[in-house]
Order: sequence, then structure tokens, then C-alpha cells
Amino acid sequence: MPHLGITRVGAWTFAATPILGAAPHSTFYLRTGFELGFVFGSKHTAAVGWAELQRLVEKHDRPTVQELVVTVGGPDRMGYVYPAEEAVLDLMLTQFPAVTQPGNLRRVYLHGWGTGRILQVVPDFREIASGAFLATVPAHQALVPGGA
Repeated sequence: MPHLGITRVGAWTFAATPILGAAPHSTFYLRTGFELGFVFGSKHTAAVGWAELQRLVEKHDRPTVQELVVTVGGPDRMGYVYPAEEAVLDLMLTQFPAVTQPGNLRRVYLHGWGTGRILQVVPDFREIASGAFLATVPAHQALVPGGA
């Protein structure tokens, strides 16, 4: 691997590497001739993931809602996807606490947008589908018209 040309400026670290044999697809690359990516670290725990799922269950537990599908790794309101969310789901499954049974919801499902995996978590845990495909959309690609 060639030297990456790592440079540090204050709290920022910059690295440059050639994109040999790749096919950049972003509008930014098409306009400038080079790609630019921002990487940031984050910490996740299984307990925080389960707490977020419990929050969503409680938020949607109403008499008018019978089934809840929570999509993991799907597009957000801006049209961006974060495939790492499915890695967080894998982490969550290493420590599976019982989800508090809702009063109105009959079933709660987790749907892996990038893989097609479907898990039922309420009223009990079971795998509905193991997933039939791998994600092909990079984390930085917008899924809305005109997105860069």
C-alpha cells in the first residue's frame, strides 16, 4: 500500500489515497475529479440500542397501531443511509434483553434495509428472514434526486 499522506491540522486528520480501479459515483467526484469523505468515530452499546428500540415501541404503542416495523439502516429524512446501523443491530443481538410487552402493539419487527433481514421481537423473538442480499449503497450516497 502506498504512503497515505496523513496530515494533522489541529484536531483534524487528513489522509489521501489513490482510487485505483474504483468507480467513484458522486456528483462531487464528477465535478471535481476527486472524492472527499468525512469519517467520524462513534461508540455504541447493545443496551443503548435496545433502549432506543424500547423508546420507539412506547412511542407507537397506541390503540390505532397493531404492528410496528422498525427499519435499521434505511434512508433518513435527508435520504442518506447508514449501513453501520445493521452492525449495531448485530451488536444488540449479542445481548438480547426482553423488550417490555406493549399494551396495544401485537407485533414488532426489525427490518434490515441493507440486507433484507427481518426479525420479530414482540410478542417473542424469532427470525422471519435471514436476508437475501448485501447492501450496495455507500453510506454517503444520497437517495434523493439531486443529492450529492
